[in-house]
Amino acid sequence: MGRRDTRERRCERCKINYQWCFCDHLQSLPTQTKITILMHHREKWLTSNTAQFANLCLENCQIIQRGMIGDQTDFQELLNSEKEPLFLFPDENAITLDENFPAAEYHLIVPDGTWRQAKKFKRRIPEFSQVKTVKLAPGSPSRYLLRRQGHEAGLSTFEAIAKALGYLENNSQVEEQLEEVFKVIVKRTMMSRFGLPLQREDLYPELLEQYLIDSASKIKVPNTL
Repeated sequence: MGRRDTRERRCERCKINYQWCFCDHLQSLPTQTKITILMHHREKWLTSNTAQFANLCLENCQIIQRGMIGDQTDFQELLNSEKEPLFLFPDENAITLDENFPAAEYHLIVPDGTWRQAKKFKRRIPEFSQVKTVKLAPGSPSRYLLRRQGHEAGLSTFEAIAKALGYLENNSQVEEQLEEVFKVIVKRTMMSRFGLPLQREDLYPELLEQYLIDSASKIKVPNTL
């Protein structure tokens, strides 16, 4: 039986074939920080989208879809909160999140889409003109191998939220718990794409190594001469 045999065999929650379902790992974590994900409407149907899993893993999280005709979202109402809003995107004016970032109650707003779509979100929403922009310091590359990131230092939405919460919550446990869940998501999704049953999980390292080799061979090295 193929991994995409029928829709009926897909879990409605994690969108993967029941054979590799990882819903039991999607624990709902409480956070002081409020998270709003601004998702481009086309992302909703992509199985490679990670924002939906962040939403399932965090109690204080919501998704608002953008880019649809007739969008009537009240962004001023969205910002009416005692929590200070922060827009997560690495533009030239963004402040880096680190251990010295002031402790407070925050509302983290996260764009979710392609790199080009995410760049447009803030400037197209007038209510966000005075919202402080923050970014993550350069670090390890994304572990998400199932989708090419928009730029070299790019992370998936799930990874970016996890790292940001590590600073805003001043609690490394939240980040670590989310990262552990993300490892399971990536692993199960990779196994499903290659039809590797959970009973042969021991073969995953070999599968991953071959995937990286195959991916590298497809990369075109630019001629700089």
